[in-house]
Amino acid sequence: MKMLKNRWLLAALLAVLSACAVLGWARFIEPAMLRHVQQTLPPPDKLGEKSGGEEKTVLKIALFGDTHFSSVYPVSRMRRIAEKIDREKPDVVIFTGDLIDSLASDPVDTAAIAAGLAEIEAPLGKFAVFGNHDYGGGAQYTYEDVMAQGGFVLLVNDSYQLTDQVCLTGMDDYLLGRPDHQLLQRLGDDSYQIVISHAADAVAGIQDGRQDLILSGHTHGGQVRLPFFTKAFLPTGGKKYDRGLYTLQQGSRPRLLYVTSGIGTTKVPLRLACPPEVVFLEVELPGSREVDSR
Repeated sequence: MKMLKNRWLLAALLAVLSACAVLGWARFIEPAMLRHVQQTLPPPDKLGEKSGGEEKTVLKIALFGDTHFSSVYPVSRMRRIAEKIDREKPDVVIFTGDLIDSLASDPVDTAAIAAGLAEIEAPLGKFAVFGNHDYGGGAQYTYEDVMAQGGFVLLVNDSYQLTDQVCLTGMDDYLLGRPDHQLLQRLGDDSYQIVISHAADAVAGIQDGRQDLILSGHTHGGQVRLPFFTKAFLPTGGKKYDRGLYTLQQGSRPRLLYVTSGIGTTKVPLRLACPPEVVFLEVELPGSREVDSR
């Protein structure tokens, strides 16, 4: 009987130690990581086909979002993000929103953030959209100023002709902004249309819009990915598409959606099986030459 009791005590101790180890990893180790994700995206007319030997037009996008700078995710890590992006020499950089977690209750050094953002280089430009945290806590105008000081163009229900071949459209935030979804119906057919929306679900569900590629964040990939846990804690606007690449077959034209798992944390300072990431997308466009960006 005593031996059985000792076994139960040992099992309980091991369980407690394992739980502490997992919690320590999720609190201190994984949130401090910065994963490099690389993905090649075929043009809309080649979805589902094997890549051939023909020469391609390639646009390289650095995608990041949801930094949620705070006392938990310090501003000092902005430099590491910039260095990772600059090493890959992207043509264009896109930030999907939620720069600061809560400016009112947990203020951070916005000048240092702007300085880090300014270190990022991209010959075709740097672009951003609003996230819900960029409106919340009185951060609206601070966010605009920080992104401008960092050299980012803030797109709010607005389009930008990136090249002769590519047009960017940035949507206002789904939760706290005023997104103009009719704008997507007015996009022309003469360019590859990239739509940036902090939350994916609303934009991805528009069937008659003209979008070739949708880029989003907001979900943090669930932050903690455990069975029966992740889906329950995904935010409004990010419950259907939580992370990674999706092919959407809506109407007569297929489109691609990429949702980044983001970098920081919110609500709970944990990440488990969902490390912070910067995503590098090599977008193959219709055509026969490289994007002239340098």
